[in-house]
Amino acid sequence: MTRSLWVVVHRWLGLFMAAFLLIAGITGTALCFYPEIQLALNPKWQKVDPQHNYLDAKQIVAEVEKKYPNLSVSTVDFRGMDEVASVRVTPKMQHGNGQRQGQGQGQGQGHNHAKANLPFDRIILDPKTGAIVDTVKTNDIAKGGISRLGEFLLYLHFQLSLGKIGTLFMGIVAIIWLLDSFVNFYLTLPKLKPAQTGEDDVNHKNFWQRWSPSWKIRTKSGGYKLNFDLHRAFGLWLWAVLVIFAWSSFQFNFHMDLYPKLMKTISDYETTSDTLPKLKKPLMNPKIDWGQAQELGNSYAKSELEKIGVEPIAPVRIFYNPRSGAYYYQTTTTKDLEDRPRHHGTMVYIDGNSGKMLRFSRPTGEHWGNTLSSWTASLHSGVVFGWAYRIFVSLLGLVVAGLSLTGFIIWIKKRGARQTAKIRIKQKLLPAAAE
Repeated sequence: MTRSLWVVVHRWLGLFMAAFLLIAGITGTALCFYPEIQLALNPKWQKVDPQHNYLDAKQIVAEVEKKYPNLSVSTVDFRGMDEVASVRVTPKMQHGNGQRQGQGQGQGQGHNHAKANLPFDRIILDPKTGAIVDTVKTNDIAKGGISRLGEFLLYLHFQLSLGKIGTLFMGIVAIIWLLDSFVNFYLTLPKLKPAQTGEDDVNHKNFWQRWSPSWKIRTKSGGYKLNFDLHRAFGLWLWAVLVIFAWSSFQFNFHMDLYPKLMKTISDYETTSDTLPKLKKPLMNPKIDWGQAQELGNSYAKSELEKIGVEPIAPVRIFYNPRSGAYYYQTTTTKDLEDRPRHHGTMVYIDGNSGKMLRFSRPTGEHWGNTLSSWTASLHSGVVFGWAYRIFVSLLGLVVAGLSLTGFIIWIKKRGARQTAKIRIKQKLLPAAAE
């Protein structure tokens, strides 16, 4: 393929992505401060102190299900993404048939249909007492007004607020972004066989001398040249970082299917489903309760982490999955990758009936494919290296938006030039045709 063809490819791929990367960049700039936005807009919510003596999960679940007897707790977040304590709830299963209340035998809608009818699916708690302070419907952000701005930005960033279709679409955009990053890098390179130009033949210059203009910005030029240089130079300066963010965007949006398959093909990569049992029927009433699962999780984590000289600090969340009949317990440690725990921490998986540890996993150091994935996800989320890196990621969001805008301006300018050239050619041909 010729260089001119790659220019066309880059032009149209960039044009397709421009609006979506503009949205992703602007929202990403704000989402670096997601906990601060959430707490500022919801004054009733209280930030969890990492050193706080956390409540027992059994107490929290009992309190919630006592107040809401038709609901079941699926997750206890001791410290969620927004730094507050909360629980996730679903309609309670009917005993014996494994169906949610409100689901008929022939509906075939399952959990999603019943959950959609809930007035809320998340309950915010006082981290000290466990008292209920607020309820939230995660997929209905319009009703909360300005208080739901943080969640609106989050869903807009990852899925354009369009649910599964939006997640799929933004995942496709991420793949195109990743591929186009390499096309863009190639187009900054000097031609391997420059044209002859007499005494000033550029062949007399070495590779780096010929490539150096791509790294520079002609600040005194102004107009189109300045816009072009900003687009090319920023894309080159931050190329490696942008590739990481494009890759991790693909990782986030296809984390359940395409991404694990790819990683298993090219790396040493393990998923939860590889090691946990697959039950024929969901286990809705495990013998181990939430409190016991928390104690076991902490005990197993401590025992496993001691082997590598690490200690657990405090629980992050505990989740029960009926399909595998297992509790998933996450804890912070003295050697955490993330300074704000999300979903890439130390995990213990516990059999809901026997209490046996089914799996223990750390974000790094076990399988290099998982280690790579933990790093790329954490770098994208801005949860490593403290405030300095958060600010960098926030500014990077503006750069991504800026690259989209400058690229669009380049396209408009060149499109106008091409149309002008066509008109001039026609004007030259008309007199000749008349003769």
